Amino acid sequence: MKQRGYAYDEPWQAINDKAFRGPEAGPREIATAVADVACKKVTNVVGVWYTVDAAYQRQMLASIGKQRLEMIGKRKRGQLAAAERVLVGKDS
Repeated sequence: MKQRGYAYDEPWQAINDKAFRGPEAGPREIATAVADVACKKVTNVVGVWYTVDAAYQRQMLASIGKQRLEMIGKRKRGQLAAAERVLVGKDS
């Protein structure tokens, strides 16, 4: 980003810039977004994030085990079903 005239030190700073919190994107915000995407493409930031995140997830899944993961999923589906019943007024 510095090569393009921006002072962001980290890959997520442009998207979280408080100057761009308005209801519509202006020319400065659009130009910043274009530069941000171009930088992310050149440096493969998204590819690196994806690769590292996927590796962490595989590691976590291996340590948890299939049986425990299925139990967690079943519990989560039960929680979601209960929440849906409450939200649609069928919790009786």
